[in-house]
Amino acid sequence: MVPGDSSSIFIGVLLIGLFILYLVRENNAVKRRSDALHTLAKEKGYSYEAYDKSNERLHRKYKLFHYFNVGRLRHSSNIIRFTGEDCSITVFDYTCTTGVGKNSHPRTSTNIIIYQESRHYPHFFIRRETPGFDRIDKMFGMQDITIDANDDFSKSFVLQGQDEEKIRRFFSDSGRCTPFLIFAKRNITFEAKGSYFRYQHLGRMTVEEFSRTVQQVQELVALLPT
Repeated sequence: MVPGDSSSIFIGVLLIGLFILYLVRENNAVKRRSDALHTLAKEKGYSYEAYDKSNERLHRKYKLFHYFNVGRLRHSSNIIRFTGEDCSITVFDYTCTTGVGKNSHPRTSTNIIIYQESRHYPHFFIRRETPGFDRIDKMFGMQDITIDANDDFSKSFVLQGQDEEKIRRFFSDSGRCTPFLIFAKRNITFEAKGSYFRYQHLGRMTVEEFSRTVQQVQELVALLPT
C-alpha cells in the first residue's frame, strides 16, 4: 500500500467517526429536550405525547394552514395540549422534508396553535421581513400588504393573504399591530384562519423558551379583535 492510500483511509475513517459522534450527541440532546418537555408538561398538568400515534395525524387536523400542506415525510412529536382561558392550545414539534434528490432537506419547527370558537380571523400570513428573501412572498399569490397605520409593523414583517380588504380592516387599528413587534427579532411566522391562530418558531424551541413564548402568544391573541 502506498503512503497516499494509507493517509486517505485514515482521513476517511476519522471523518466517519466524527460523523457518528455528532449523530450520537445530537440524538442525546434531542432525547434530553424531550424528557425535559415531558417533565414540564407533567408539572403544569398538561397532556404530553412523545409522538403523534393517533389515526388523525396533526398535519391533517391542521391542514387549513399552508405550512402543513408542504413537503412529505411529515412527523409530529413532543405534543403538549392544555386548555387556557376560553381556548385550547396545542404545542408540538413538526418536521417535513421538502425538495427532491440532492436538494431535499428536512424542515423542523415548533408550533403553537390556539383555537377559540369565538374568533373569526381572515386568512393571513405574517413572517419577519428579510431583505433579499422573496420566495415566500409568492405563497399566497400576492405581494406584501402594507399597513399605513403602523410603519414599525410594516417595516418588521411581511403580511400576506388572499382577501386584502378584510386583512386591512383587521389591522386598521395601529394597536392591533403593535403586539406583534415583540417578535420582530425572532425567526418566526404567524398564520391565522377562522378560529385558529398559529405561531411557528423555525427550528426547535428550547425548553427555557417554552413557557415564556406560550404566554406571549396567548397575550398577543387576547389583544386581537374577535
